[in-house]
Amino acid sequence: MIKTKDGLELFTQEWTVADPKACVVMTHGFGEHSGRYAHVGEAFNRAGYSAYAYDLRGHGQSSGPRGHTPSHEHFLDDLSRVITRVKQVTPNKHLIAYGHSMGGNITLAYVLQRPAGFHACIASAPGIKRAVEGPAWQVALARLMSSIAPGFSQTTPSLQGMLSRDPAVDQANAADPLCHSTMSARLFMSMSGGADMLLAQAASFKTPLLMTHGSADPVIAIEGSRAFFDACGATDKTLNVTEDGLHELHNDLGREDYLRAMTAWMDAHRGRA
Repeated sequence: MIKTKDGLELFTQEWTVADPKACVVMTHGFGEHSGRYAHVGEAFNRAGYSAYAYDLRGHGQSSGPRGHTPSHEHFLDDLSRVITRVKQVTPNKHLIAYGHSMGGNITLAYVLQRPAGFHACIASAPGIKRAVEGPAWQVALARLMSSIAPGFSQTTPSLQGMLSRDPAVDQANAADPLCHSTMSARLFMSMSGGADMLLAQAASFKTPLLMTHGSADPVIAIEGSRAFFDACGATDKTLNVTEDGLHELHNDLGREDYLRAMTAWMDAHRGRA
């Protein structure tokens, strides 16, 4: 466990190899947890990388109200503490940032605003633009409650059939007691504000970047990734689009090829700054 600045406990786990090529710091998406990335960590191990993951505050086995953060900055501070731990246990190794969905939003924001130490960044379907907006009244309510009662929560729409073309993924997700569908008004506004910031400041992003997205993602719109990628100031950037892929390419059909392509990109970029 890692303590946050405001006293919460973040659950962490790791998949390590001796003398890794580099260390990957993984941040998961909304409503899920780091345990759903065990096979990703293991794939990184097979390619010679160590992987470190954590449960976001209010998620999985970490403490805090479910699906809530006081601010976007709290997420960045939490990630900073995880990175510090990784540097302590594996010193003198290059770091690669990896984030999926909401974790992609957080990871891109972190590397944009606090780039020191990262040699490369991978953003998987980053939460920049929602594919489907909620009802106007629900969005308006979230905006209002974020100011007067930030912990006010609403249930998010079901993602059944949206994560992967493999039905077993849906079944496992639905049965997972560590997954939830509760989002606070403040978390909603924090992610929206983070997305706006990313698009406004994309030109300042200079770290080598791999963005991946499924062309048929019904959760996070690929247009958001394209907009950030086009405006991104990195001279070394790649956008890989999986045709017909859904939201979780690491869990979708063809996941083995997807993970191999990701580690091949890591091999080519782990030493660049």
